[in-house]
Amino acid sequence: AAFMMGAAYIVTGSVNQACVESGTSDIVRKLLAGAEQADVAMAAAADMFEMGVKVQILKRGTMFAMRSNKLYEYYRAYN
Repeated sequence: AAFMMGAAYIVTGSVNQACVESGTSDIVRKLLAGAEQADVAMAAAADMFEMGVKVQILKRGTMFAMRSNKLYEYYRAYN
C-alpha cells in the first residue's frame, strides 16, 4: 500500500525482529506480536544521547522511556 501511495521505500524493523531468523528471544517476539499503538513511546537514544536523538521503543512493562527522558532532562539542565 505504501508503494502505491508513492513511497520510495519502507522500513520494516519490528517485522524483521519478530521473525524466527532474527535471533531474538521468544519473549521479545511475543511482545512485538501483541504490541498496540499505545505500547510504543519515544525514548532518548543511547548512542546519540548528547544530541537529543529519540528512538521508538516498546514501553509495555518497563519504565525505560520515562527514565531515559528524565535522565536527558537532567543532562540538559546541568551540563
